[in-house]
Amino acid sequence: GTPILVDEGVAEYARQHLPPHEGRIRRVGRFRPAGMGHEITISQLLLPAGHEDNLSDADIVLYEQAWDSFAAGNWQAALDQLEEIPATDRVREYLRIYITANNCEPPPTWSGTIPLQLK
Repeated sequence: GTPILVDEGVAEYARQHLPPHEGRIRRVGRFRPAGMGHEITISQLLLPAGHEDNLSDADIVLYEQAWDSFAAGNWQAALDQLEEIPATDRVREYLRIYITANNCEPPPTWSGTIPLQLK
């Protein structure tokens, strides 16, 4: 549900060179794609603040805080933070569904990374 996802290198370049009035970057999270032996951090390219149906800068900060809580294994805090973000945010919804599908508890082998089962 997110039109433009980028890897760490592109996200870092955009953070350094993309003016906020042209676009913003939000860290989505850390994932291990199916068939890959390593983890990657994925970010999302967003429209500038103020566009209709777009997240505010505060929403972006709150999502990234929720991800940090999630990665640290504090899934209830992550859920509480996610509830403050607009329900129209598809990334927020993906993480919320992932947490609830796992009964709001990280598995015993939790490393802060979501393993993706499909390519």
